[in-house]
Amino acid sequence: MDESAGVIVRTRLIPSGFAGFTVWPFIFIHPDYADDPGLIAHERVHLAEQARWLVLPWLAAYLLSRRFRRDAEVRAYRRQIDMGSASVAGAAAALMKYRLGITLDQARSLLV
Repeated sequence: MDESAGVIVRTRLIPSGFAGFTVWPFIFIHPDYADDPGLIAHERVHLAEQARWLVLPWLAAYLLSRRFRRDAEVRAYRRQIDMGSASVAGAAAALMKYRLGITLDQARSLLV
């Protein structure tokens, strides 16, 4: 198995308002979104970053730094947009769930 692919786990134990999350080497996906290639690609961006950074430092930075979390999510949503799985408007709206301290217009501008 390609390590960058991760182990996909279908579970309903996903935080409210989200469809998936990643803790290397696992990608946890809500069953309703398990066949969404854009979401899986989004999570694989996080998977690759966690493999490079090592999981605990990446998770600590993600949880403690708004800027780090913002940049990580922008990279992942750009991947979804590039795949045609999300629009800029939809990804910008989704970014608002991450408590990034930015406006919707700022989120849009980060994604283009």
